[in-house]
Amino acid sequence: MPWIRLSDNYMDDEKIRVLSDGAFRLWHEGMAYCRRNQTDGLIPFAILRDFLAFTKGREKQLSSPAREGLSPLWVLMPGMGYRVSNYLKYNLSKEEESDKRSAANARMKKFRAGDASHALTGDAEVLGTDMDRIGKRSLPEKGSGEKPSGPTGAGVLTGALPREHLNHAECDPTFARCVPAAVHGKLKGLLAPKFGGDRDLADCALRDWYPTVWASLAPDFVMGDAFKFWQPRFDAAFASLATPAKDYEAELRRDATAVAKLLGIDPSKAGIPQ
Repeated sequence: MPWIRLSDNYMDDEKIRVLSDGAFRLWHEGMAYCRRNQTDGLIPFAILRDFLAFTKGREKQLSSPAREGLSPLWVLMPGMGYRVSNYLKYNLSKEEESDKRSAANARMKKFRAGDASHALTGDAEVLGTDMDRIGKRSLPEKGSGEKPSGPTGAGVLTGALPREHLNHAECDPTFARCVPAAVHGKLKGLLAPKFGGDRDLADCALRDWYPTVWASLAPDFVMGDAFKFWQPRFDAAFASLATPAKDYEAELRRDATAVAKLLGIDPSKAGIPQ
């Protein structure tokens, strides 16, 4: 299913902000039509009249500049219809979509033929992921009964999409033992006092430490709850040791001695160890 691509700040655009509710709906309906039918932003006059949100007033609002000096959201194409302004700036053209689909089909054919390495590398180009950090799987011949070698599970197949790691502070090479931002933030706050409260230094120390933990894990290790995984390892690596018992005892002796003297009692006769 194709998706409409919009800038995350498009609602701040003056051209959008001045639209009436109805014109705003019509504009979105036009965007959906163009994406679904791969028209590269063209809305034919005949099609426009059948839009659910269509009225002549809304059409005029979208095809007129919001103010002098601005171009309209819909640019008139005489004898044809309207072209959605900046449509191809954020959305793939029909040709680009076709090339992308052809490349994906080619990779799938290679994958099915057993060239999994090429297929995974090709996916990286489309997804924009750093597949060099993801362990490649070597697939056995069909019917051999052998199991795939290399990292499996979320690390390669379901963890390769960028959106699945947006809330991760750090990810291991298999993308299966990540550090969620919430976990990282908590550990950073706990570690900051060791650096005089400097959270940036604590951040650097943690990011240097995470790889040492990953390196200590077995290849088939599966991480469960992230907080339960990272907290005890953090405690073992960074938590300050408890004050030795002798220090506590010395502190108690000092307090007891001070009280004894205040009461006029000889500390040695009061049984206070020296």
